[in-house]
Amino acid sequence: MKTVRAVDKERGQVKFGQRRIVFEIRRSSRRRTVGLQVDAERVLVSAPHRVRLETLQDFVLSKAPWIVKKQNEFAKMGLPPRRKFTTGEPLLYLGRRYTLERLPEEEGPAIRLWGGSFQVWANTASTARKLLEVWYEGRALERIPARVEFYSRQLGRTPQAVYIRDQRSRWGSCNLKGELRFNWRLMMAPSLLLDYVVAHEVCHLLIFDHSPAFWRLLGQIMPDYEERRRRLALTAHQYEL
Repeated sequence: MKTVRAVDKERGQVKFGQRRIVFEIRRSSRRRTVGLQVDAERVLVSAPHRVRLETLQDFVLSKAPWIVKKQNEFAKMGLPPRRKFTTGEPLLYLGRRYTLERLPEEEGPAIRLWGGSFQVWANTASTARKLLEVWYEGRALERIPARVEFYSRQLGRTPQAVYIRDQRSRWGSCNLKGELRFNWRLMMAPSLLLDYVVAHEVCHLLIFDHSPAFWRLLGQIMPDYEERRRRLALTAHQYEL
């Protein structure tokens, strides 16, 4: 197992009463059914390539009451304010809250986690952001492959490679080659939620779809996966720079 570090999105929309529901479509050759995911920022429909847009619109409309309910719940929680990368802003690492302490550069840009704060030597907000992204990616490279190995041993299936990526639309993925990809932003989430994503993708090494057999397999190695999945959906909007 090796570890390695602008396409227009397809969208659709339906009208439900006075509400317009815009949804993003992600197609995959390995999907056999249509799936739906709602978080604080979007409605995502996962579908096989062959399914027509009209069919997906009908599907979303049939789920509209539930979608609106979830969107209203997220609206009540509120989205975190847009970051300015200034001293005092909160940052998450493995679910724990730290404070950003931005300092003027001395011998060039630098970063360290010290006590309860991220100390970042950066003269601009863009430099501070980049330093943090690289730092999180580095921690992901250290931690995620080890968790992949842990769950892979339980299933007796080893991936061909594990990649850490800057993926805004998904937490993880598995392709038919047996390659796993993970979003470095998972390092902001608590370990229980990070492990849920890892175990989920490792199970796809054996079962590529989200059939009942897939969820049974995931339940064998993570009996409380449903609660972890729910928590990730509710808190996903927090794990962003």
